Amino acid sequence: MEEKKKEMLKIVQNVVDEDESERGPLVKLIEDFHKHYESLYDQYDHLTVELKNNVHKTPREKDVSSSSSDSDSGSDSENSSKEKGSKNGKKKGDIHKATDGFHQELEAAKLEVTLLQNKLKALCGEKETIELAYDALKSKLKSNEKTVEDLKTKTESLSSEKSNLLTEKDDLSSKLERSVKTEVDLKQQIEELIRDKDGLAIEQENAAILKAEIKKLLSEKQTLELELDSAKQQTVNLEETLKVTAAENKTLSLRISDITDELLRTQSTVEEIKSEYANSKVEVDERDRGLLSLQQVHDAYTSKNSEQIKVLEEEISSLKLDLDTATREKRELKERFEGAVTEARKMAEEVSELKAQISQMEVNENESNSTIEALTKKVNNFSAEKNQLEAQTEKLKEHSGVLEHDVSTLQVQNREMKLELDRKGDDIAEYLTQIEGLHEKLSNSENRMKEYLDEKENLAGEVENLESNEAGLEDDTMIRTDEANQLRGKIRILQDRVEELEKDMRKKDELVTELKRTIANLKRDVRVAEDEANTSLEKTRRYEVQFRLSNQKLRVTEQLLAEKEEAYRTAAEKFREECKILEDEAGKLTAALAASNRAYRVMITSISDKAKNTVAGIESMGKKFEEDNEKFSTRIFGMSEDIRTLKHCVAEKNVEREKLEEQLRNLTEELQSEREHGLLIRNNLSKLESEAENEKGEKTKLLAALNELKKTTEELDVLLKKKNEQVIILENEKREAIRQLCLWNDNLQSRYNMLKNMVAKSIS
Repeated sequence: MEEKKKEMLKIVQNVVDEDESERGPLVKLIEDFHKHYESLYDQYDHLTVELKNNVHKTPREKDVSSSSSDSDSGSDSENSSKEKGSKNGKKKGDIHKATDGFHQELEAAKLEVTLLQNKLKALCGEKETIELAYDALKSKLKSNEKTVEDLKTKTESLSSEKSNLLTEKDDLSSKLERSVKTEVDLKQQIEELIRDKDGLAIEQENAAILKAEIKKLLSEKQTLELELDSAKQQTVNLEETLKVTAAENKTLSLRISDITDELLRTQSTVEEIKSEYANSKVEVDERDRGLLSLQQVHDAYTSKNSEQIKVLEEEISSLKLDLDTATREKRELKERFEGAVTEARKMAEEVSELKAQISQMEVNENESNSTIEALTKKVNNFSAEKNQLEAQTEKLKEHSGVLEHDVSTLQVQNREMKLELDRKGDDIAEYLTQIEGLHEKLSNSENRMKEYLDEKENLAGEVENLESNEAGLEDDTMIRTDEANQLRGKIRILQDRVEELEKDMRKKDELVTELKRTIANLKRDVRVAEDEANTSLEKTRRYEVQFRLSNQKLRVTEQLLAEKEEAYRTAAEKFREECKILEDEAGKLTAALAASNRAYRVMITSISDKAKNTVAGIESMGKKFEEDNEKFSTRIFGMSEDIRTLKHCVAEKNVEREKLEEQLRNLTEELQSEREHGLLIRNNLSKLESEAENEKGEKTKLLAALNELKKTTEELDVLLKKKNEQVIILENEKREAIRQLCLWNDNLQSRYNMLKNMVAKSIS
């Protein structure tokens, strides 16, 4: 029984830990305990019945039994008296003594019966208390099981709610990060808009300055007409200089033809030197063969004739002297060959220099032609610009109000222009790095050419050992001459390409005149851009206020979440501590129950009280948690509403942003047209500056006009970076030329490898 009690207590302690697997053995132990208790109860009832039967016998029954026994004994005694006769008197005294002893035993039995009745009453009371305690334990176990199940369901619901809250927290944190990023981006955009506003204010001032300059230009128009006449005279002078340059080109072409003839002569001399070198090499090889034969003879006949050996040694020494002379001749021929090669190189360098001079002269011719055409165009353009300026002055007066509206739009455009300019600056830097890489490739190709020349010299040394490759070398020389002719053809193609590029530049100069017309339209758009920028600034300020409020709300919600998480953690820790305390107390109770049954009952009552208290505490904690959960759900609902409002605001902002992007695209297109027009103006100004430098007599007037025009162009330099595109085009053309040179280099290298393989095969 005591062992079963201990096992039941252990299982009760483990039930607190909510292990469902231990409920089955607990139920079995309780059933065994109940059966054993019933068997004991039946035995106890049987004993009590027997005791009651023994106690409730009357003294009469005992007297009857005693009298019956006495009668029996009397009958026996009578029979014996009949038989014996004299013994009856003696036995009477013994009967009296027996009756006295029997009365004493009856009194003792009565005392024992009273004691047993008292014990029965005590046992009945104990039985009732045990039954009550047993029923209480059953009810408590059932209630504990229910509470455990309720706690499990609550913990599962709480864990699910916790996971949901954690996911919501992660979503809120990600949304917070996004909102912070958007806030930072909006702040940057606001700062950029403020900067653009300042820049547009400066541009407004510049527009006023431009108005004043337009008036000055009208006054200077007459002076420019006089300058046109002088420009016409300059065109006549430039035509004369063109004729002179053409004559110089003819003389240079004659000189180039002479140099080519000299190159052919040097090539013929090189071929003759090669043939002489081959003949000398044949002689040297024959002598080497003779030496080898003599050495073989010497080795064969050393054992036979010592005198013949001496003669052969003398012949060998003479042959060695002949070899030394042959090697000297060979070195001299090699030096002559190298000198011829260096002369050929010098001649080739002179030819390249003359070609460069010719190309420069052609460029100068083209430039002079372009200047003549430009001056003639300027004569026409100045007359057209005169009329345009008169019309523009009237339009500027009419559209002075429109320009102020366009400034607001240009503020937004200016920001995008800055971004595009930065991007283009990065692209230009990349192009410059690519150009540097191409220069490095050119230098590497030159180094390779030098290495190829060095290898060529080494091959010349190897050619000395070759005998049967003269025809192949002659074919190689013919191939090289063909390659030179091909290179000349390529140079001509490149010259044609340069002429095409010059034509393209002329076309671009014609576009400059068209772009001037777009400047007036862009000035109108500037004012529109300013008004739009002001409206966008007001909207951004409103958005900033909304974002600040939303950020404050999000921070408050984060603080509440953190506080609730801390409260939940503290409650869980308290619950765990209470569970630990209950476990410790249960261990103490098990030790006390093992000591005695009374302590067992006391401990059960204390455990029941504490269990009630813990259940009450758990219920209170559950109520608090439900209240907190309701509060938290209400706050989350409020937060979700705030988030919805934020999403709505973000959607509105996205719509407005798309509208602004469309406006910005339109403005960027207009600004690009302005840039092109400004670039054309800048080109015209540079040309005017060059003309002003050439004109000495009218230098002062042109300098004044150009300085005023420079001021206008410096203000529009931000919009005139489209010139970089032309530079990029020229760089691409340069790359194509470099690519052609690289292809030519690759062809030379492949042919060189072919020659090298041929030489290696011939050596093998």
